[in-house]
Amino acid sequence: MKNDTLLVYRKSQFQKYRHEREEQGVKIISFALIELEQNDLSNVIDNGEVDVDITGIVQMIPKGNLYFVEKLFYLIDEYENINYLVEEEYANEALETLGIFFNSLVSVTIEESKVKPKQISKDKKASTLKTFVNLNKNHFNNFYKQLDDRLIGHMKFKNNLFREIDSFRFFNKKIKDHPIMSVFLLGDSGVGKTEVARLLHNFLDSKTPLAKVNFANYKSESSLASLIGSPPGYINSGTESDLVKKLKKSNAGILLIDEFEKANIAVHNFFLQLLEEGKFDDAMGEVHNLNGYIIIFTSNLDTSKYSKMIPTELRSRFDLVTYFDPLTLEEKEKFAEKIIDEYLKKSKVSLNSKDKSSIMENVNLASENNLRNIKGKIRTSFYEIIKNENI
Repeated sequence: MKNDTLLVYRKSQFQKYRHEREEQGVKIISFALIELEQNDLSNVIDNGEVDVDITGIVQMIPKGNLYFVEKLFYLIDEYENINYLVEEEYANEALETLGIFFNSLVSVTIEESKVKPKQISKDKKASTLKTFVNLNKNHFNNFYKQLDDRLIGHMKFKNNLFREIDSFRFFNKKIKDHPIMSVFLLGDSGVGKTEVARLLHNFLDSKTPLAKVNFANYKSESSLASLIGSPPGYINSGTESDLVKKLKKSNAGILLIDEFEKANIAVHNFFLQLLEEGKFDDAMGEVHNLNGYIIIFTSNLDTSKYSKMIPTELRSRFDLVTYFDPLTLEEKEKFAEKIIDEYLKKSKVSLNSKDKSSIMENVNLASENNLRNIKGKIRTSFYEIIKNENI
C-alpha cells in the first residue's frame, strides 16, 4: 500500500472533520461508493487528495472471506494521495482484519472551535408526523384489536409484534436509546408480509401513502445511489433522493423495505448505520432523522437462506424476525369470507348462502396459498354473480 497508515476519528467529531477537510479541498467518500464505482474509479477519485472512510466495510466484512474487499483495496492503491479513515470504535478491528494493508493507527485532531456543529434536517414537523411512540396508552391499546381483526392468522407474531412495539415506545421515549424499531418478515409471496406494514401505516394515518422501497425496482450496482441520491457532480445530483421523497409524502412513521434480499452490500451498510443511529446522510450531506420510525423489511427467503445472505452484523440489529407460514385452510376461509363481506358492504348488494359457497368453491382454497391470488379469484367470481344486478 502506498499509504499504510489508518487515520482514526471520533464519531462525534466526524462532521467537523469533514467540514474542515472540504475547506481544504479534500473529498471524503465512503468505501460503499468505491464498491459502486469499481469499474471506473476515476468517477470518484480524481487527481486531488481523497479520504476514504472504511468504517462501513469493517463492520460488514464476513469473517474469513476478504477476497472481494482486498480486490477493491488493490484497485484504490493505483491512485495517489489516498488517505484511509475509520471510526475509533472499529480501529483495532480494522487493523487486525486488514493488517495486510495497514501497519499503524493515527488519531486525527480537530479544533473544537473551528467548525460549527452541523444541523440535523427536520424533514417532518413534529406536529404532522404520526408515530407509535407518540400515541397515548389507550390509543395504542386499540391497535392490537385492529391488528387482530384485520390480519388473519399469525397469532404468535401478532402477540410478539404488539409486545415489541410496546417495549420500543418505552425505550425510545423514556430511555432515549432505541431510535428505530425494525421488523424482518420472511416467507413466500402473498402470505401477508407487506400487509403488516399497511396495517401499521393505516392505523397511524390512512390519508397519505405508505413510504415503500422495493429493491426489485433498483439495479443492484446503483441501488444505494438511487436510494439516497447521487453525489455532487453526478447526473441528478442535487435532486431529492427516492427515499426522501417517499418519506416526505407520508405522515406516518412507517417505512416498508420490500424484497430486501435483492439489496447489495452498500445498502446493507446503509441500513446498518440507520438502525444504529436513527438517522442517515443523503448524497448531499444532509442528515435526515427517522427517530420513532418502525421499519418493516420483507423477503421471500426462508430462514436458512436468510442466515446466509443477510450479514450477522445486520441481523443483530433487527428487533423481531418472523417466518410467515401459509395460512391454514380454516384461516384462508376466514380471509375469503372477510373479502366477500367487504365487497358486499361497499357494493350494497346481497348474496344468498348458495352464491357465497359458489364463490368459495371457484377459488379452490385448499390448493392456493397466495392471498393476492385468492383475492383476485374472489373478485372475478363475485363480479360474475352480481354483474346483472342493478348497480
